[in-house]
Amino acid sequence: MNKQAFAFLTLFTLILMLSIYYVTLPADQGQLNPDQLLTGQNEDQDSLATMQQQLQDKHNAQAQNSQSIVASPSASTEEKQNALQQAGQVEQNKKTEEAIVAALSEAGMSGCVAELETEVVRIGCPKTLAGVQNASKIMKIAADQLQDERVPEVTFK
Repeated sequence: MNKQAFAFLTLFTLILMLSIYYVTLPADQGQLNPDQLLTGQNEDQDSLATMQQQLQDKHNAQAQNSQSIVASPSASTEEKQNALQQAGQVEQNKKTEEAIVAALSEAGMSGCVAELETEVVRIGCPKTLAGVQNASKIMKIAADQLQDERVPEVTFK
């Protein structure tokens, strides 16, 4: 078999495999099936409630850590100042998260949870709000509430 025939068969096989792969992919364009809404609604609410509880636990752990450093007699003055700054940052993050959630609720997108991270703001919303337009609105509302360069990231659970 010559090189041209081998190259043709290789490329033809590759194209055939890729076309089969893309044909079998689900055609999800940000829309939900009615079946998904009926079966997964309670699970979605549980997932968001779990996310909210984990976020509160994280904030409480950070606050307790800062308080233990401040209350420690063996901690240096610099460590205590850093702990106080960290506690202030945690409180500021909580207020910003609450402001984002309140702004989303005012826009008719209630049930969302926001979590501030170093470079990203993670926003979890119910699947009933899923869609490209709603995701865009949620990201815009979150970006309007932020004063820094954090990027909003939206997930529907």
